Amino acid sequence: MNFFEDSILWLDAHTHRRTHDKEVFFIRNGYIPKHVTPKPYPVSYGLHPWFVDAEWKTNLEMLETYVETHRPLLIGECGLDRLRGGDFKQQQEAFEQQIQLAQKFQVPVVIHQVRAFEEILHFKKKYPATHFILHGFRGSVEKVKRCLDHHISFSLGASVLSHSPSLHDMIAAIPLSRLLLETDTSSVSIQEIYAAVAEQRKMKIVELQTQTLRNFEQFISHV
Repeated sequence: MNFFEDSILWLDAHTHRRTHDKEVFFIRNGYIPKHVTPKPYPVSYGLHPWFVDAEWKTNLEMLETYVETHRPLLIGECGLDRLRGGDFKQQQEAFEQQIQLAQKFQVPVVIHQVRAFEEILHFKKKYPATHFILHGFRGSVEKVKRCLDHHISFSLGASVLSHSPSLHDMIAAIPLSRLLLETDTSSVSIQEIYAAVAEQRKMKIVELQTQTLRNFEQFISHV
């Protein structure tokens, strides 16, 4: 049995806005502690590193209660950010606890990463069974290769519309089986993002649609 209804053509793996397009399956990001309520559509909750503050342990207890009750498809976004957010050591503690929560409930983790690539790899080595998805990825080909060595997946957003040669090289380096697409906070449509990636990969949009839907189904089924 397929996870997706036959009407679904597009996957938006990480977004901050709701769509009413019935052809799009989207996972809306929700922030702890602001938005922890059940929704009539898929939501991914996490404690974002920007919001790791004095109440972070209480907020993670809130997240665990929500996950136990509602069993979301993903946890996050969470992660590490050296440029913004709470104390970096506390960010790491909060991130690790969310990885442990994802491991407990066997769901992938959607990761926000800014200047903390080595630390992300460290945690992936420590928790190899938990599926990491780097959202909004814009790293180098070398970083793609290092992530692939640890079975990390990638979600690409509106940056794919850039004409940067290095970005095109990065897109080409990601195996299709490790790829998701997202709108995040962008006003660019998910259809535009698919069209850009399909053009750069020299493939039909329908092939990319099929592949990303298959990937997501596998990611949430085989953590």
